[in-house]
Amino acid sequence: MRTHALALVLLGLGTASGCANQAFSPTAGFLPTEEPRPLPEGRRTLGGGLGLGDIGLDAAELVGGQIRYREGLSDMLELQAEGAVAVITEASRADTFPAIISARVGLKGRLVPGFDHVGWTAGLGVGGSAGGLFAASDLGLQVGWVNRYVTPWFQVSGVVSVPVTSEDVDLARPEDDAPNVDHPVTTFGVRLAVGITTHIGDSDAELHLALGNLRLWDVHGEDESVVALTVGFDVPF
Repeated sequence: MRTHALALVLLGLGTASGCANQAFSPTAGFLPTEEPRPLPEGRRTLGGGLGLGDIGLDAAELVGGQIRYREGLSDMLELQAEGAVAVITEASRADTFPAIISARVGLKGRLVPGFDHVGWTAGLGVGGSAGGLFAASDLGLQVGWVNRYVTPWFQVSGVVSVPVTSEDVDLARPEDDAPNVDHPVTTFGVRLAVGITTHIGDSDAELHLALGNLRLWDVHGEDESVVALTVGFDVPF
């Protein structure tokens, strides 16, 4: 819930309670929401986002949010730091802790000097959930039509999440007769996101709307899908 704006986005998450016996190592951050262009050198913004989504065919619901700091380091590069929380709202048989909490540090850069419409992103993060502690990384490419009014954009990124500690988690629902226990293992993923960034007058403030789909695969071949919608903002200071 860059979980990286959507993920809420979302975010990459562990599995929802459901029939399948699988728990995924989560991604860090929330769904990305900003446009491809990095911030100008010396400019700083503080922002955040709120999102909601569904996990898998069982359509377990999640809600989440993030706070984010951005700073332009040069004409080519931007620094990002964020904290994110995603909460699975579906009840569990064992009252499993439903939240995934993470922090991420990343970079955003121009792919070509002087060209605003194509950029890259990279990040490293850590976090924790009922399944234990994890470390995650992401690398992405973003394209859009950057202008002073409304920027539409598309991003594709790959993610890897590795459990630092891996705890057994009971994924059973309240109506299930028996426990459904699994633990996170190394997880890979691909995230697709589309969105728009609206520039507010001459203030350099921005509003974001993003829709993302995160597809996860663990080393055992299990897979899961997370779909999330996020609304976010950035305010210069």
